[in-house]
Amino acid sequence: MSDCSELLHLALADRYVIERRLGQGGMATVHLAQDLRHHRLVAIKILRPEIARALGPERFLREIEIAARLQHPLILPVFDSGAATPEAGDLPCLWYTMPLIEGESLRDRLAREKQLPIEDAVRIAREVAEALGCAHARGIVHRDVKPENILFSGGHALVADFGIARALSVAGSDRLTETGLSLGTPAYMSPEQAADSHQLDARSDQYSLGCVVYEMLAGVPPFLGPSARAVQARHALDPVPALRTLRPGVSAALEQTITRALAKVPADRFSTVAEFADVLVGDDSHRPTIVAKSRTRARAMGMGMVLGLIILLALVLNRTGFLPRRSDGAPPVPVRSLAVLPLRSQPGDSALGEGITEALMTELGRLGSLRVISRAAVLRYATTRPAPRDLAKTLGVDAVLEGELQRDAGTIEADLRLISPTGRRLWAGRFREREDSQFALEVGISRSLIPSLGFPPTSEGERTLQRLPTDNPLAYDEFLKGKIHLRTETKEENAVAIRHFEQAVALDPEFAEAYAGLASAYGVRMFWFAPRDTAVLENGLVAAEKALRLNPELAEGHYARAVLLWTPAAHFAHEQAIQELRRAIALNPNMAEAHDWLGVVYWHIGLFEKALDEFRRVQALDPGNRLAQHRFGMVLVYQGKYEEGLRILRQIPREFNPSIVTYHFAWTLLLTGHVEEASKIIEEYLRTSPADPGGVVTSVRAILHAQMGDVKAAERDIQRVMQLGPGFGHFHHAAYNIASAYALLGKSAPAVEWLRRAVDDGLPCYPLFITDRNLDRLREYPGFLALLAELKPEWERWEKTL
Repeated sequence: MSDCSELLHLALADRYVIERRLGQGGMATVHLAQDLRHHRLVAIKILRPEIARALGPERFLREIEIAARLQHPLILPVFDSGAATPEAGDLPCLWYTMPLIEGESLRDRLAREKQLPIEDAVRIAREVAEALGCAHARGIVHRDVKPENILFSGGHALVADFGIARALSVAGSDRLTETGLSLGTPAYMSPEQAADSHQLDARSDQYSLGCVVYEMLAGVPPFLGPSARAVQARHALDPVPALRTLRPGVSAALEQTITRALAKVPADRFSTVAEFADVLVGDDSHRPTIVAKSRTRARAMGMGMVLGLIILLALVLNRTGFLPRRSDGAPPVPVRSLAVLPLRSQPGDSALGEGITEALMTELGRLGSLRVISRAAVLRYATTRPAPRDLAKTLGVDAVLEGELQRDAGTIEADLRLISPTGRRLWAGRFREREDSQFALEVGISRSLIPSLGFPPTSEGERTLQRLPTDNPLAYDEFLKGKIHLRTETKEENAVAIRHFEQAVALDPEFAEAYAGLASAYGVRMFWFAPRDTAVLENGLVAAEKALRLNPELAEGHYARAVLLWTPAAHFAHEQAIQELRRAIALNPNMAEAHDWLGVVYWHIGLFEKALDEFRRVQALDPGNRLAQHRFGMVLVYQGKYEEGLRILRQIPREFNPSIVTYHFAWTLLLTGHVEEASKIIEEYLRTSPADPGGVVTSVRAILHAQMGDVKAAERDIQRVMQLGPGFGHFHHAAYNIASAYALLGKSAPAVEWLRRAVDDGLPCYPLFITDRNLDRLREYPGFLALLAELKPEWERWEKTL
């Protein structure tokens, strides 16, 4: 127990037996206690020392007594309170007791389910609003409405901590400000509360409840950021992100209701929380029967629109002489996997050809029933140009789409063919558009090709094919240029890509794909060049939100947002990144980069089997992908399957990615006892690449020296890593290796300190800490055992819920 709880244990011995600590919040620690007078279990909350100092016992007890008079079935009451007087000069121990609720909190449920059924979210909001309304009628503003303070008992939502809210808000707000503390939780604080207004009214709680309802439906709060200050700034300045971006099933009316509760100015919100709840409940679009009917109706309308578009397109193409033609008149052959070869073009039109090819792959990739081989896989054959039938066999696909592109007299003409592995022509088409309508050319090809694939598209694919990305040809040209420059991951090319995307959205502010491209460009900048730059993070997140507000079903927008969230500046928001990547994959199952990134996040948090599944999908979409193969091998090593992983890593040429491949290969060699081989490749690399990005290979050499017992050499390498590494985007690997070196040297305290740094910097990989042989000397060290005890519950929760 803490000193304060020890004092209470003695002072309250005749009334309570404090058994164990249950948890800790921003304002208090919570302990399980037996109430000896009433023979019941209670939760006793002990205020943190700095809070106690700011309040003082007299005012705290006076104000919490007022709060204790709140009587409502949905308010968790205050049973008892007091102040234990320590020795002279010490801080008072302020405490109060509440009923012990056996059920879970809303935070627990959200951790398990992420997004709640709409009907459940509305019911919970109504019950919380009822409890808040009771308090508001007595002049009490909660100030800290959040999922942790909403508990479930008997199937109902109870609101907790009115007692501390009353005491803190009325008795001590001025003094708390002086200590640097503030009431509330940034993700749920109203703009006026974040501004430290002393004139808060019930509408501030309404705003907080609106944030909670948003999170119950979307899976994340409306505003996120790398720091409390950044989150508060977004509450004050940014528009509410479109809820239906993350939860398409939410009705427009329900979204509008929540958005009003989240108005920046209190006067623009509902007059009371009861009115907010009444409007929520009055919107019957969340009722299951109606949802089923509306979805069925929407699906029927969507299919009808697609069929109508196909028929209309066929009539237009037939009248203009460009009807796609079958070579043999045979019925369509089902095509479930496809490779799109780069269109041949004149030398000056290579950028146009690349852009149209990639756009075709993206459009077709959104059809959930079709596997489209990634751009990287087909580009390997761009110069050799094998026969389509041979390439189809090599890549293991049902068909290859190839063709030529030609620009002439202000028009663009494309001649395409769909070829099977037997050489049979399954479909052919010739298309012509004005030079300023190249995006219409892509859409026309996609729509006319689909009937020849022999399966219905998904609903997401249908909706995608009903819209053009932009009607501004100049904006589209800038967009294509941005995508091409984005492929070359240098600082200079990244800056050029950002300029092109910015020009595209300036020309067409409604161009969702261009905003997504801009967000992706900022993601690349963060990953390679500015990993801790919060301004870059904010710019990227704003671009991603604009993309998703314009088109909630844009996979590229969700992918870009995930990449931005899984960076040091965003404190590696693992769960949010996973949610965004899953959404991207649901919208475009052929997005190899989303599968790859999802595998990386799973790998780093220790969900190894899920990571392996994602890397398998990457290799299916991108046969021959060395990076996915390399990562697959490393996950096996992290699992403790050293020899199996090593066999795969030996197949990867180090020239593919010298720093990363050398680091992982040498690290695995040391784990498997191949010390001489590891030493040789480490020295070869450092001789030719002394800069050693991030210090990762140097950090492995520190492990090597530690294994050999050379303390001075290991310390020298550690100091070198500390010079090279901290500015690197993924310093957690080097930090982990420093911890391993210290563990091997028998320096347990610094080893655990560096393990904690690796965890904080993006590697909370509990299973690795269990299997890694380099950490064996820490197994009995109390600090290491404490770290494992902290990491295990979170990892177990991830394993169950993610």
